[in-house]
Amino acid sequence: LNLMKKWTKVSAWNFESKLLLCEAEHLFLKGSELALEKYKASVISARNSRFFHEEGLGYSKLGFYHLSQGRKAAAAQSFAKSKKCYEQWGAHTLVNGMQIV
Repeated sequence: LNLMKKWTKVSAWNFESKLLLCEAEHLFLKGSELALEKYKASVISARNSRFFHEEGLGYSKLGFYHLSQGRKAAAAQSFAKSKKCYEQWGAHTLVNGMQIV
């Protein structure tokens, strides 16, 4: 994470969403509720940088976070948004293999 923070300082446009997603995953693994805000920030950053694939990944990871917290409706909504991002990116094979909770 420290190296990624350095890269983000050099090129926030390219690395910010990646850093936020890694931080979210780290917090999730530690059992911290702060992960939710990092996931959301990662999705927004990816969208602002027009990284559709990273936005989709962020929504997918957010969906798994919601599932782990017992929030099936929120998870389904996140997975649906993930699918839409991947469709926009053109990852049709990935989209065809996705199942929404």
